[in-house]
Order: sequence, then C-alpha cells, then structure tokens
Amino acid sequence: ANVKAEYASFRISYMEREAKRLSEVSGNAVILFEDASVGELIAFSNTATEKVSGMLVLLSGSEDSYKYVISSHTVNLKENIAEINKSLLGRGGGKPRLVQGSFACDYKRILEYFNPQV
Repeated sequence: ANVKAEYASFRISYMEREAKRLSEVSGNAVILFEDASVGELIAFSNTATEKVSGMLVLLSGSEDSYKYVISSHTVNLKENIAEINKSLLGRGGGKPRLVQGSFACDYKRILEYFNPQV
C-alpha cells in the first residue's frame, strides 16, 4: 500500500468531517489550518461552502505567507478577487464560486478585511 496516498486520503476525509461540523455562518467565515494542502482546503470548502452566507475563506500557512481557498455560493469571486488580492498582497484567481492563491500579509489583516467588525 502507498502510505503517502493513504495519508493524503485520510487528511481529505478528516477535512470533510471537520467541514460537516461547521455551524451555519451569516456573513464571511475565515478559518486557518496551519499546514493543510490546497487540496485539503478545497475538500473542506466543497462540504462547507453552503453553510456560509458570504465568503468562506480557508487559509494554510503562518506569519506573512498564507495559501488561500475562498469559496461562496452567493458572491461572484471572479469579480471580487482582484480587489481582495490588491488589499491583502495576494496573487491568484479562479472561478466565480472558488478562487485560490496566496496572501503575503499577516493573519490579523486578513481577518479584519473579511470581518471588519471584529
């Protein structure tokens, strides 16, 4: 058996389980997984996006370097990603419902951008 492949699929199913446990969120949700792969973030978003009324922002990384997967069933992300990247020193893009890339700024700044009231 390929241990690496088994571990990868274990991580994916773990993320799907975590996503199922997420409560309904009105507005945007920002969730940080320190060492998740982009594939794992996408697996989480596939299960959890419908529970979030705004944007579901999933991050992996630390300090000033984060990979992101942002998904939404209400916001056209393709139309918004340029503005998001500009504000958060980001690069990336994708489809109206899902974008991926990276931010080169700190976590607090990302949090404040998506949840300005915090």
